[in-house]
Amino acid sequence: MAANGCLYTHIFQRAKHKFTFFLWSCENTLKRWGLNGFMGPKRERGPMTEEENSWFWQDYWQQGQLACCLADDLRAGYDGVLADAWVDFFESLAGGTSILDICTGNGGAALLAAKAGHNSGRAFDILGADLAAIEPMAYVQAAPELMRAIRFEGGVDAAALPYEDAQFDAVISQFGIEYAGLLRAGPEAARVLKSGGRLRFVIHAAQGIAEAGAREELALVPTLGSAHLHDALRQALIAVDSLTHGHGTRPAADAAVEYFVGEMESLDARLKDHPNQATILTLGRRLLGLFESMETVPVPDILKKVDASERSVEAHLLRLESLAAAAANEGDIIAAIDALETAGMGAGFHALMDGADMLAWVIEGQKA
Repeated sequence: MAANGCLYTHIFQRAKHKFTFFLWSCENTLKRWGLNGFMGPKRERGPMTEEENSWFWQDYWQQGQLACCLADDLRAGYDGVLADAWVDFFESLAGGTSILDICTGNGGAALLAAKAGHNSGRAFDILGADLAAIEPMAYVQAAPELMRAIRFEGGVDAAALPYEDAQFDAVISQFGIEYAGLLRAGPEAARVLKSGGRLRFVIHAAQGIAEAGAREELALVPTLGSAHLHDALRQALIAVDSLTHGHGTRPAADAAVEYFVGEMESLDARLKDHPNQATILTLGRRLLGLFESMETVPVPDILKKVDASERSVEAHLLRLESLAAAAANEGDIIAAIDALETAGMGAGFHALMDGADMLAWVIEGQKA
């Protein structure tokens, strides 16, 4: 144990016992209810600024995520229904085809293209572009040989592509182009397509499973906002550290720790039997780990991690809001088709289903 000694142990063990009970309560609720259920109202949000649309997605991609959506069943779908939906498209492309993957993130769709080319003995020339400062090779562990066959460019606005007219044989996007705005980014995709070039977009659907999951979590935002968890943890850390260095009092340290644990317990009470406690459970474990790290880590270093955790939560909520705002209804898709046809494309759309669940809209087209 580090400098916090027995004073810290006395306070921490009591807090840890109460906090562990909170986590146990959450876990049992999850077992009883699973992750499907309450559907909160859709939060309306204005258009993202370029800076907003970049930093919180950059935070996500630097975690090494490959899937650009947040629903667990869609993450798995990158090797299932969603991947299967691309098979015919990639099989129709000749070797040497130049492919642009718009809003590529860490290259989920680009990787599917590389895999299809590898399996069929046809090499594609694949470029993945994204507004965020992406570095997939630095963060993604999956299929390194295939990833090396893809070129990536960050800082690329899908609504103002920095590429020549008629530069690519195919343009694709999976859960990406809708964030840039279909009415602006769709015609840009058509512009950079060669005559006869193919286009395929897989797009988040309003009332689809990804948007539904986002709305479930966004329904927690008012409750999360009223629980000052990170501030409470900062106060507890500083109070205990002050006590151990002779600058504080035990009653002040006890009060700060009780406030921190009380905020978590209060949140637990407000979320009682809520079917989507997974977010709170994950955050609770993270904050408990930071508090416990006082045994070995200097408090100033822990406080930096608390700041990073708070920023991570903010980024997560911004991504959820962005997904919910970008998800398209049928009217949005029809308008996007009209814009593509005005740009010289012949295009159509259909719903991609997994049984009774709607996964996405699919727009496909060919340039005259």
